[in-house]
Amino acid sequence: MSDEPINLYRYRWWVLSKLLDVDNNQKVNTSSSWKFEFDVNNDSSKWLKLDYKWTTVATINENTWKITIINPTYTFKVIPSNNNSNDVWYVKVLLMNWTNELYYQYFKFDSNSNIKIVDDFNSIGDNGIYIKLNDKTNYSSYKVPLTVQYNPWAIVIYSSRDTFETPLFVIFKDWRINTFWWNKLEYRNEWENVKFNLVSPKWIPIWEVLMKMTNWNYIMK
Repeated sequence: MSDEPINLYRYRWWVLSKLLDVDNNQKVNTSSSWKFEFDVNNDSSKWLKLDYKWTTVATINENTWKITIINPTYTFKVIPSNNNSNDVWYVKVLLMNWTNELYYQYFKFDSNSNIKIVDDFNSIGDNGIYIKLNDKTNYSSYKVPLTVQYNPWAIVIYSSRDTFETPLFVIFKDWRINTFWWNKLEYRNEWENVKFNLVSPKWIPIWEVLMKMTNWNYIMK
């Protein structure tokens, strides 16, 4: 049916609240595409609670998507973009209890996102990707030239001793992160922002990648 007025409500902590759309309208009309944009920030709370069997496992910041584990029996598992077990092509974060997957999220953004290399995260500003160089002695990076047909401006990280500059990590503008040679990603946070440590096969941190996405839209399914 088309042009039928509908409302969207959110039920949280035993409170039912009406969501306004991005134009501050209480009602929207249906269309053949069934795509609507609602403002989820008109609620004073920015935290989602993730419960399992009536126990809170974790909280999720709706503005930055940082996950905070409340129940210590749960851990993070991060699957890089190019891992064969990843079904979404982007960095996938799993919240797990032993081998059971309770929740996952992944980040997919416009390919025009900025990638900036910084000495620390104190000076970050706009939304985008920030790379912190922890070990400048043993590791280096280069940016794929704009003239290259595939993945221009991607950041490649390699061992400084490798004259062939073989990639260990590749960070793309659409927020994919590929890992090679048994290097890994580790879920961390910086303030309320999501951060990934780029770690060696021995879990030694090499560099850090912070993803700032404050107040960006997301898709509900």
